[in-house]
Amino acid sequence: GLIYSGGMTNTVGGIDHCTATLGDDGIRVMILVTDGKPTRPRGDPKEDALVAANDAKAAGIIIIPVLVGTVSADEDYMRSLASSSTEVVMVENFSQLPIAVDAIVDVVECI
Repeated sequence: GLIYSGGMTNTVGGIDHCTATLGDDGIRVMILVTDGKPTRPRGDPKEDALVAANDAKAAGIIIIPVLVGTVSADEDYMRSLASSSTEVVMVENFSQLPIAVDAIVDVVECI
């Protein structure tokens, strides 16, 4: 499973990579698993990630953040990255990701 190593979260890098990987066809859903606090790259990582998320959404990609609860989590910020503020899934730790997967499948099946 996933292990949280703490710190150095490159949210913009993840969003950009997924956007490029998902291509242009069909329904495209990005599941953004994060601790909720972008810290990379240098400069303004929160703003950079928000711009990347807005670009992805404008291209028709649905973004569903999975916020893994940490002391650094910024729930409101995660809602700004999501395609819909109601499409943010929250779990307390990585061992609860199966719960998140079930919730995401329910959301995606309705699209």
